Amino acid sequence: MNRQNIFIVIVASILLSFLHCPLFEIFFDDKEIFKYTGLVMLKGGVPYRDFFDHKPPLIYVLNYFGLLMGTWGLWVIDSLLVLSASLFFLHRCIQYKVRIPWILPVLFNLLLRNHAVSVGIGMTREYTAIFLLFLFCIILSKNEKRFLWMGLLTALIFFMQQDEVLIAIPFILYTFFISLPEKRFIKQALMFTGGFVLISVIILGYFAYNQSLNYFWKDAFLFNFQWYNKHYPVFTNLKAIRNRLHDTAYEMPFYMSFVTAAFTLVYYSRKRILLLTCIIMLIASFTAALVSGKMVDGLNVSYYFLPLSTSIPIVLFALFNDNEGLRLNEKKPQLIFSAMVFIMPLLSMFQYATNLLNEKEAFYKPSAVYQYLQKQQLKDYDLYVAFNSNNDYLYNEFSILAPSKWIYHFFWVWFDKWDADRSIFRSIINELQLHKTKYILDSSDGDIIFKDPEIYNEWKHFLIAHYEKIELPGIQTRNSILWKHKD
Repeated sequence: MNRQNIFIVIVASILLSFLHCPLFEIFFDDKEIFKYTGLVMLKGGVPYRDFFDHKPPLIYVLNYFGLLMGTWGLWVIDSLLVLSASLFFLHRCIQYKVRIPWILPVLFNLLLRNHAVSVGIGMTREYTAIFLLFLFCIILSKNEKRFLWMGLLTALIFFMQQDEVLIAIPFILYTFFISLPEKRFIKQALMFTGGFVLISVIILGYFAYNQSLNYFWKDAFLFNFQWYNKHYPVFTNLKAIRNRLHDTAYEMPFYMSFVTAAFTLVYYSRKRILLLTCIIMLIASFTAALVSGKMVDGLNVSYYFLPLSTSIPIVLFALFNDNEGLRLNEKKPQLIFSAMVFIMPLLSMFQYATNLLNEKEAFYKPSAVYQYLQKQQLKDYDLYVAFNSNNDYLYNEFSILAPSKWIYHFFWVWFDKWDADRSIFRSIINELQLHKTKYILDSSDGDIIFKDPEIYNEWKHFLIAHYEKIELPGIQTRNSILWKHKD
C-alpha cells in the first residue's frame, strides 16, 4: 500500500510540474527579473549592489544555481523541491494514519501548480509554501533535533519572503507549547536560534565579504517598510481579497476547509490546540494581501494566495486526524469530502492542460523589436529597457547585463515622493552615457503616467539629443519604441 501511495504522489507531482516546464512556462515580469538577477550573479555581480530589487536574496541564489544547470535548471530544482516536500508530507500522512494518505500531498501539488495563482514556477511565495510544508512535517516529528530544523526552515522562509514568517509563527509557538512538559525549553530555544542564526550568518557573511551589507539592508528591508505597503480599511481589503479569491480555483477548497475546521473546533475537536493552530495559519496565509493592499489597487497579484496551497492541506490533515462527529477520520467520508475539495482545482488544471500550447505567452519573440535586436550581436550594456519591466526578458534572451542597476521602473508611477530629488533617474542617464549604450527600448509613451511629469520631459529631451528612433515594420513590443545611439 505504501508503494502504491508513493507511486501516485511521484507521478502526480512530476506531471503537474511538467505543465510548467520551459516548453510551456508562463511569462511573468517578476520571474524575468529574478532570472536576470541570477544572470548578474553568474557574471560576478552582487545582489542589490549591481541590480535593484526589494526581495530577500534567496530567490536570486535559486535562479543563479538554475542558470548554472542550464535551460531546465530552475525547473529541475523546483520540481525536486516540490516532490521532496510531497513525499515528506505523504510519510507523515501514513504515520498519522490518514485513511487515503496520497490525497493531501496530491492536493498540495494541485493547488501549488494552479496556473492562475502560481503563474507557473519561480515566484518567492511558491518556495515559502514548500518550506512551510517542510516545517509542518518537522513539527510532527518527535526527533530531538526538530527545533534546529525549525530554525533553519524559518530562516529560509525569512530570506525568501519576509512576511511569510508570520504564517510559520503559530506552528513555532505550538511546538514550544506542547514541548513544555519536557522541561527543556532553554535547550530547544537555543537549537531553534542556532538554526536561524546559521543561515543568517552565511547570508550576512556573503554580503559583508562583498562590502554590500548596506545595499542589502536598504533594499531588502528598509525599502519594503518605507514604500511597499499601503493602508486601507480592513473591510475594503477583505472585500478585495474575497473578490480575487472568487476568481481562482482556491475558493471552494478554502471555504470548505475553513468552515469545516471552525465547526469541528467548536463542537467535536479532540485536539483543539492543533486544529486552532492550523486555522490561525490558514487565516495568516492572507497576511501579504492584507498588508500590501495590492488587491484593493486592482493589481493581478493572485500569487499572494500561494501559501494556501500548504495551509489548506494542513487544515485537512488536522481534520482527518481529529474529527469524530463528522467522521472525517473514516475512509468513505474522507474520500467524499476530498472529492469536493478537489473539484475546482482539477477542473482548472484540465482546462489549462488542454490548452497548454495556446497558454504559453511567447508573443514577444515574433515582435519586430526582438527580431531586430537578435541580429545585432548585443554585448553587456548595449541595451537598456526603460519604464516597462515586462521587456526585461530581453536581457535574459541575449544574456546581457543592463547598463544601470535600475531595471524596475514602476516606482516612478506608483509613489508620489519616489526619487524626489531625481538622483536615481539621473544616475540612469549617467550610466547610459558612461557605457555608451547603443539601444534603448523606451515605453514612456505607453500607459506610463509619471507622478513627476518633469522626469518624462527630461527623459524625452535626453533621448532626442542622443538617440534616434528606429522605424520597424510588424508587431511592436507593448507600446515601446526602439532608439539607437546617434554615434
